[in-house]
Amino acid sequence: MVDAESVPEPVVESAVLAAINTIVDPCSAAVSLPVGLVDLGLVQDVRIDHGSVAVEIVTTAPRCLYVGHFREMVEDRVRGVAGVAEVTVHVAQSDVWDESMMLPAAREAMSARVSARRRALTLHPTPPPPR
Repeated sequence: MVDAESVPEPVVESAVLAAINTIVDPCSAAVSLPVGLVDLGLVQDVRIDHGSVAVEIVTTAPRCLYVGHFREMVEDRVRGVAGVAEVTVHVAQSDVWDESMMLPAAREAMSARVSARRRALTLHPTPPPPR
């Protein structure tokens, strides 16, 4: 008879993705348009084999300075998901990110924020410098 406490809890992909999406891309946050890594389209693949989770991500730029930060944060957040015993993160160097990789809802929200900013600038334009 198997003890119920010794059977590991199955890892749920949606829980893994939700945990990763709590990591906000610093570049998007720097321009006051914070977007999570999943919504931004940076998570390319999640593979789950019992308690082992492998995540493949891309960066928004080939020489992104946050690669190490992303790797550590993804490992940390995914380790906190129920049933996860091991995490590996691979950064795909060959893939190039573009806005089409964003989830549609995130792309629409970002577009709405950008439009609102443009309207606000139009309502309060910066005066030209004195001559």
